[in-house]
Amino acid sequence: MINSDCECPEAYYKAENECLACPANCISCADSETCQSCEPGLVLENDQCVQCPQGTILSGTECKKVKNSSADKIAATAIGSTIIALGTLFLVMKLRRLRRNERKVHNINDDTISPMPSQQRIVGRDMDSDLSILPMNQKTRSLFIN
Repeated sequence: MINSDCECPEAYYKAENECLACPANCISCADSETCQSCEPGLVLENDQCVQCPQGTILSGTECKKVKNSSADKIAATAIGSTIIALGTLFLVMKLRRLRRNERKVHNINDDTISPMPSQQRIVGRDMDSDLSILPMNQKTRSLFIN
């Protein structure tokens, strides 16, 4: 249906002496497969009218990435949570190691000093004998001499 000016209405193209419909969502087209402009809210991509992909918005005739889209927020939250979890795990392991080392030091300090079996006979004999072979400090030595 060509009008009196030999032009087709919007969303139609001229083929021989006929007006044929453009592909879906096209406002203007060159033929049945090639869109030239799209309905509002759609973008021209590979000669077809399509919606912008998720995480993008239509800006003029292009899809532009949305800053702080929900997908970006989810990804950032997941990464942040993973970092916090790993940091917490590291701290827990470090604290356990410190506690284990404290127990070892505590157990060493609580041990009582007793002469070795080979040195017990020396202590039992003569208190005035050479006590320098015993692994004791001056305070412990005074217990045997006094």
